[in-house]
Amino acid sequence: MTTLTVSTQFKSCVQEMLFGRQFICEQTNEGLYRFLSDPYQLTEVNNYLRTLDRVVRQSPGKDTFFLSYLNPDDSDYKAACRPFYKTLPKNTHTLFQLF
Repeated sequence: MTTLTVSTQFKSCVQEMLFGRQFICEQTNEGLYRFLSDPYQLTEVNNYLRTLDRVVRQSPGKDTFFLSYLNPDDSDYKAACRPFYKTLPKNTHTLFQLF
């Protein structure tokens, strides 16, 4: 793997996690899934994301990578999530009306 390829994958990975799906698995993006499966690359991505108070975590089955707050118990995290949870009942109701 060349430096350019790693650099490009690093940039793609960070952008995807922050602005894209925020979930990466073998089915959604095989290339980035393999990239994050490399412990060194995962550490490098997390070192960068820690400056933004974020980190990449793996699901319990180790089949999905996802973006998370570095410390979910932090009050800033809770404040950032509160608006989402307030709209959840309304959005869920709309979703079920479609079916």
